[in-house]
Amino acid sequence: DNSRYLRINKSGRTDLNGGRNGPWTEFIATSNEDGALLLKAVKSAKWLTIAGGEFVSSDQPEPLLLEFGAKASGLVIESSKLPEHSAVESMLRSAQSNELFPWPVQLCQKGGYTLLSTISGNVACNEEGKFHNKGGQGKWAQWQMESTPGGKSFKNVGHGRYLTLAPQGTLELADAPASFTLADLTSTPSITEEMPLIDDAVISASDIARFKEQGYIIVRNAVPAEFIRDALRSINFQLGKPDCWEADGNPLNAAQLALKLPPAGIGRDIFNKSSVFWSAVNVIMGAGNVAPWHRGQQVALRFPQPLERGHDIPDIKPGTQYHIDGMGQNKLCPFTLLCGVALSDQTRPNMGNLHVFPGSHLHEGLHKYYREKIKDDEQGEADSSKPDLGESVQVLLRPGDVVVAHQLLAHRVGVNTSEHIRFQLYYRVKHKNHDALKGRIVDDPWVEFAI
Repeated sequence: DNSRYLRINKSGRTDLNGGRNGPWTEFIATSNEDGALLLKAVKSAKWLTIAGGEFVSSDQPEPLLLEFGAKASGLVIESSKLPEHSAVESMLRSAQSNELFPWPVQLCQKGGYTLLSTISGNVACNEEGKFHNKGGQGKWAQWQMESTPGGKSFKNVGHGRYLTLAPQGTLELADAPASFTLADLTSTPSITEEMPLIDDAVISASDIARFKEQGYIIVRNAVPAEFIRDALRSINFQLGKPDCWEADGNPLNAAQLALKLPPAGIGRDIFNKSSVFWSAVNVIMGAGNVAPWHRGQQVALRFPQPLERGHDIPDIKPGTQYHIDGMGQNKLCPFTLLCGVALSDQTRPNMGNLHVFPGSHLHEGLHKYYREKIKDDEQGEADSSKPDLGESVQVLLRPGDVVVAHQLLAHRVGVNTSEHIRFQLYYRVKHKNHDALKGRIVDDPWVEFAI
């Protein structure tokens, strides 16, 4: 569409609703030491990048790849986070230590070497020997991939040494080749072989009635204790690493850290192997309409406030301070169910609990606002022109409980004035036909449900 131009507005919101020669659509093009393109918005002073296949902004320069389009005379901009050839996302596993690679990667062949591309950039080992996943295409991010008896080895072009994984999952370079196996993450587990049987009894008739009326339910003890333990251990291990203290680039995960659970391990197992959780989602959406989980999830931590804010302070805000996922990102109904898995105790209020507005999923005035202003950059929690929904309800959870909410349910994050970090995972679950049905959801909130 030649009438739509990329823009980054003053708040950092990125969309394709800019006008030709508009004040927010002007960019300055530079390059970094690896020769990768950097684009900076003139008026907002934000840098353009890509996260999850979407244009987003960043406060720091982010490398982009520039290539000529085959079917047009113009240019096609791609993030250095995205591969040029391979669309298959894989997880590398060390054949020696059996440890998983810290990030899912796509293997991209370019000019006789391989790039290990992640959603944040290419895996690189800089001149000082520090590993990161924000590299461009220079020698520190280039790898020579070779076949070994145990799989594949990767030799760094800049250092002339081989990639290896230490027993604790730490990336290192070694003089001898180390073998890695590749697991394709685009394939989903077999339902008949690996998925739990669906138990209709986990959701009662009163649960269904409550979900229809309130827009959410709590499924108690939905995730086994050992999965909660392993998820916490994985998160806490990452909290001890400097590279986790970066903001998540996905706009749906705003104000959260970029740390993730291993997609081929505990993050997948919580959804696919927790029989109560799996059954509950299938009862609500209909058996056969839910695919086994093979993506990432949001790790949502709510840190305690400073001591001067007081202890156990009532978390009360105006009835217009809330959001529906998709607001501010120009995404109408981006999924079907929001499922929050509690990893820490939230049995008291004011612990960073999720706040919900019961019944708001059926609020016609809110539906009208959501749809009519979905392209408005100001749509979101701060917009006081939204319908006033009154007082919110704090969701009280024990570790292993799951709150299951309709996508249209208004909610907000809570303030934590306890002494503990609030640990939570969010799975945004889509109906198998979501792409075809999402345009009908606002008019028919139950189009994707079997209840």
